[in-house]
Amino acid sequence: MSNPRGDPSAYPPPVLIVGCPRSGTHLLAASIGAAFGIAFPLETHFIPRFGQSRHLWGDLSLATNRRDMLHDIYKYTRIWLRALPALDPLEKRDNSLLATLPQAEKIIEASNSFETMVVDLFQEFAATKGLARFGDKSVYYRPFPVDLTKRVFPKSFVIHLVRDGRAVSYSWRSTWFGPKSETAAAKLWSEHVDAYRGAAPGLGTRYLEIRFEDLVTAHEETLGRIGLFLGVEGSRRAMAAADHSLAKAMSRLPGHTQLAQPPNPETAKRWRTGMSASNIASFEKVAADQLQKLGYEAASSDQRPLRFFQRLALAREAVSVPGVFRMGRELVPTAMGWRRRLGRMGR
Repeated sequence: MSNPRGDPSAYPPPVLIVGCPRSGTHLLAASIGAAFGIAFPLETHFIPRFGQSRHLWGDLSLATNRRDMLHDIYKYTRIWLRALPALDPLEKRDNSLLATLPQAEKIIEASNSFETMVVDLFQEFAATKGLARFGDKSVYYRPFPVDLTKRVFPKSFVIHLVRDGRAVSYSWRSTWFGPKSETAAAKLWSEHVDAYRGAAPGLGTRYLEIRFEDLVTAHEETLGRIGLFLGVEGSRRAMAAADHSLAKAMSRLPGHTQLAQPPNPETAKRWRTGMSASNIASFEKVAADQLQKLGYEAASSDQRPLRFFQRLALAREAVSVPGVFRMGRELVPTAMGWRRRLGRMGR
């Protein structure tokens, strides 16, 4: 079978937003979507998980196996959406890939591989919004595997959003899933920055680094820079006519209420008064070099090495509740795939 829409030359380049959690990627996705008419679904997360385990669904040139995989992708999406109880079922459906359920058979028949099926899935989601171009913003607790996603969307533009790690740490502490110490947050934030900056050489001119601080203090100028990078132009007329349903839905979730308001420059400064001097010092002892590379100035004069309990906190992070949660998240598609495979063997 041939699939012209699955052909990388036949669809507009997707936009992939990556960054450390709590860096403002929801704000960036909502801003780009409104300014340039790009459809972003609620976080998907499935591409690396299913891409790495695709063999569990067998030969995906067969429609039966693609049907099984797409069924499990939808189920995986429903599992993620259960973590958003503030949204009603219609909001979840209309702003996620579940909006494509009526087109499921069309997606299955038009594709011939994992890559072409994913492209068709996102293209159909964009069509439900009346748009031609799509994007994906899936921020992971561990760095997002850009190389794998690049194989699915070979023409993709990657925008890496960087935020001062101390602000990230301060925001993380209000969540249940983030690191519970500044030292662990500093290590994880540095890993994200290194991973995405490390992918830049392979992307060349299709990689752009944006600072959260610029996004909230110079919003229009930053969007202009992004428009030049994407080769598109935004206009106030386009923004007025854009579909803002995703931003409105996300603004009802804890930690994202600011999406209902214009970008607030004060969000870039809150960590300075919200974090204690000892917490700032703990963060900087781990991430001082990374902060310096990114041009963020040190705020603490405490140069003493990490104490024993701080080193212990770093070791404990690997077996914490978020660590168990990450393991379970990665096993979900694997379990689904084996269930499908065993079911076929029994028939």
